[in-house]
Amino acid sequence: MIAAALMLTATATFAAMRLLKPADVSGFRSDKALSAAFESENAINIDASAASDGFIFTLMAIVSGKDITDQPWYSERVRDERTYAVLAIQRADGEPMSFSLDDLMKYRFFASPLVKGLDPALYNAMSMNGGQDSFFWEGTQYCLIECDSVEMFADRGLYFAVCPGSFYDSDAFVWNERTGEVKVNPDFDGASAVFDLPVDKSLADPEKAAQWLLENQISSVTHSSEAPRLIEP
Repeated sequence: MIAAALMLTATATFAAMRLLKPADVSGFRSDKALSAAFESENAINIDASAASDGFIFTLMAIVSGKDITDQPWYSERVRDERTYAVLAIQRADGEPMSFSLDDLMKYRFFASPLVKGLDPALYNAMSMNGGQDSFFWEGTQYCLIECDSVEMFADRGLYFAVCPGSFYDSDAFVWNERTGEVKVNPDFDGASAVFDLPVDKSLADPEKAAQWLLENQISSVTHSSEAPRLIEP
């Protein structure tokens, strides 16, 4: 599969390299159920790319559902409704990436779905009972990101963000607390990207979303016993 057209500046060029299929990426951790999910009609193939600070980020696909993995994250409790996304990372100069001690910190990126209206520094894959696996193959880094299903928030709007490091970096993005929008910070010194997640709004479940927020309160958001409030766009 060839990466889709890249969102580059007028002077930037990049020779797209062949990428694995999303099902093949999940296959690297021997997850047959997830590979099948990425091949199913429920998967959303995105193939959107963005260039930033010498890297090309390609958001390949996302899939959500119940029991779509052979390897639930940490516990059976979080298995029922999950979201998985596949991200490919390449160097914009076409040079291969490699998993070496010298490159480990340089090539470490945090990636996560985000919900429009929730503080992204507090509500991301890490706090949504998830995380990510990464590996290198033929010069490309592949990241498999998972968290509680974001479909329930689809009517609010969803993003997918990438930044350097092991955690969400608030300096890499601009979060508009009034509108809930998340954008790349143009003054950030480092590679970062924000994608819109094209999840059908009809899949939203406001009641389930409200219940999830009640069960996953983060005190630094509310400083009270109330559930965090979604900011109206």
